[in-house]
Amino acid sequence: MNKIVVAVFALGLLLLTPGMTQAGQRFPADPDTYRDSVQARIDATWHKIEHKLDQHKVSKARKDHIRELFDQAVVPINDALDKASEDGKITRGEAYKIGVMTSGLRGKVRARLAIERAEKRAERGRKKNADRDPADAPSADEDQAVVDDSADAPPPAPARPAQHKSKGPRKRGS
Repeated sequence: MNKIVVAVFALGLLLLTPGMTQAGQRFPADPDTYRDSVQARIDATWHKIEHKLDQHKVSKARKDHIRELFDQAVVPINDALDKASEDGKITRGEAYKIGVMTSGLRGKVRARLAIERAEKRAERGRKKNADRDPADAPSADEDQAVVDDSADAPPPAPARPAQHKSKGPRKRGS
């Protein structure tokens, strides 16, 4: 009786094994199917960005600008998809590279926006300095006077020596 149960179990396991391996095999993938899944991820990323922009009540012009940046960030992904699908299949390595590019999409857009913000701040600083009247700027004598005033200040207090608390000899075994 036990031999029959073991034999039936082994036979069932052998019959199910090829089906299980076939279900888990995704690569090489069909380029059209893979392109649809990548495009779905790109769309989901844009919808998430758009939702956050709506929450923060961003203007339409700013949204359009961010969409342009997003579209510029998507171009390398589409190029990689085109290159990967030339041979009619997507390998695991190609899919990994495309996945990494897709997962960093939102970060690329944020980085580009941060660069633009920094450039605007720098431009405002340059304009502010250019608008300043040179007569209002301190002369070299005034700069020297400031240095001389700091020379009259008392020297800083010396740093306290570090206090190392010894825990004493380590106790072994109790």
